[in-house]
Amino acid sequence: MIPAVIERCAGIDIGKKFLVCCVATGPAREDAQMETRRFDTIVGELMKLKAWLAECQITHVVMESRGVYWKPVFNILEDAFEVVLANAQEVKNRRGHKTDWKDSEWLAHLLRHGMIGPGFIPPRAIRDLRDLTRRRKQMIRMGADERNRVQKVMEDANVKIGDVLSDVFSMTGQAMLEALLGRKAGAGRDRAVGQEAGEIESGRTAGGAGRASDERPSSIADPGIDEAFGVSGAGSGRVGCGNRKADRESGHRQRT
Repeated sequence: MIPAVIERCAGIDIGKKFLVCCVATGPAREDAQMETRRFDTIVGELMKLKAWLAECQITHVVMESRGVYWKPVFNILEDAFEVVLANAQEVKNRRGHKTDWKDSEWLAHLLRHGMIGPGFIPPRAIRDLRDLTRRRKQMIRMGADERNRVQKVMEDANVKIGDVLSDVFSMTGQAMLEALLGRKAGAGRDRAVGQEAGEIESGRTAGGAGRASDERPSSIADPGIDEAFGVSGAGSGRVGCGNRKADRESGHRQRT
């Protein structure tokens, strides 16, 4: 017979709506006295469970790591008792004998005789940090999935924004997406986005776009185009040169 190593312990079988707790007390050399009670999993009932365990002078408590249902119970009991989190596969009861009451008695029996290897539970600060980092990774993964979905929808619709923009979700890309969706942005932002999109499409730099009027071909002699470029008649390339040449010829004829 395996000797007992813990004189006052408890085993808890946890469910979603309620739990069953079995208290095993008595000298290690004698058979334990078992008492079992049922509690709901709301905070008020868990506080009653904690008070009952303290009344029985329990030192160790064991429960299965089943889903997330063990966490509320652990949060209530961790500051008053030594809580052991057991692997459900290691403490599995015999087939045909699995009920909530028998499972709690089986857990208490295993803990009393030192037959349960405790699982590692980090401190509260580490648990909070772990939950935060896991949530952050999940949000980053969700954002990447959503961006991939949007690009797939655009490819299905034959919208090739990704061919001209390295980042579809940059400021320019988002402005293009808003324009495709029929939304209206501010006037200043429209001008900035339009200028940047034009530079990307034509392959120019920001400085090159500003010199577009100065680099106009000198063979253009249309006053309408000169006005569109904001160039006066005196500095309009060959147009001005042609007028000065005609004036010199006219003056030469008058002198002769």
